[in-house]
Amino acid sequence: PTVDGLRAFANAVDDLEQRSRPPAAESRAMSDIAAEQALSERSDWNDPLSVTHGNGALTLRAAADYVRGFAQVFTGDERMPMWTHLVLARAALEASVISAWLNEPGIEPLERMERGLIEQLYSSREVKRLKLPGSMPKEDWWLKVAADLGWTVTWPNRKPAVDGTQRPSI
Repeated sequence: PTVDGLRAFANAVDDLEQRSRPPAAESRAMSDIAAEQALSERSDWNDPLSVTHGNGALTLRAAADYVRGFAQVFTGDERMPMWTHLVLARAALEASVISAWLNEPGIEPLERMERGLIEQLYSSREVKRLKLPGSMPKEDWWLKVAADLGWTVTWPNRKPAVDGTQRPSI
């Protein structure tokens, strides 16, 4: 039954993705869309709320994939791995927390943009730390976006905080 429940969650996320539609006129997402142009004009970051919503959706998709993989570990024909399920469980929990934080329905557009910026800063620092090649904006570019918006960036515990807002603890 547990495996069936995990698969049902992963399938529900798949179904949501396939039935993607514009947000309702009175929804928070539509408020974000309405506020986006004015927020975009405050810095060089184009479509900050759309990008943040997209990152939240991508992170939810990753969580569903990890959950599906976790369920599969328990139904395979071969010997149960010793550690794999723990790695998948942690990855699913991490992705779920970040997705919920980015997609939280009750926050104002400026707060969502701030959270999106935190994720961009976090990602750029990880890319730098891992010495990964790529064409995505570098940390300095995101720090300029924060400065253009009048936001202060600090790095408590090696994770970005923007005007005191931090990534949630997993």
